[in-house]
Amino acid sequence: MIEKEEIRNILSKIMPREPVAGVSPTDQDWKVLQDFFKTELPHEFISFVELMSEYAFPGDILKVQEADVDGSDTILSTYQHERKEGLWPPQLIPFYSVGNGDYFCLSAVEGNQSAVYYIYHEDMNVERYSNNFEEWIKDLPDFLS
Repeated sequence: MIEKEEIRNILSKIMPREPVAGVSPTDQDWKVLQDFFKTELPHEFISFVELMSEYAFPGDILKVQEADVDGSDTILSTYQHERKEGLWPPQLIPFYSVGNGDYFCLSAVEGNQSAVYYIYHEDMNVERYSNNFEEWIKDLPDFLS
């Protein structure tokens, strides 16, 4: 398991540290999200999202809390919008909108051991991108270069 400080070190090497307006999710925010999807999210994912208020990340890391103070989409609002469109796989939890309509996602079915998936908006094709969130974090320098 990769710890929060290791994630911070990886992020510091690949993007500017630039505090962004926003509120870090509370324990209650995480509970609401996990209860909605009936899953437990990976520890590394929770640490990553909590660190996003410190970095200027390309694309849009979706917010956990519904009290959306900066106009960003939330995980739940994005999921509900995409499900309403009809083709979104119900087990996929979007967390990162790369900016072209595609998303990185976790699997509610796989829970805290979830692989990371990439879903293409054009045809809703789903590709397994990383075996777990730790691997996805460690691959960020290559993905963002």
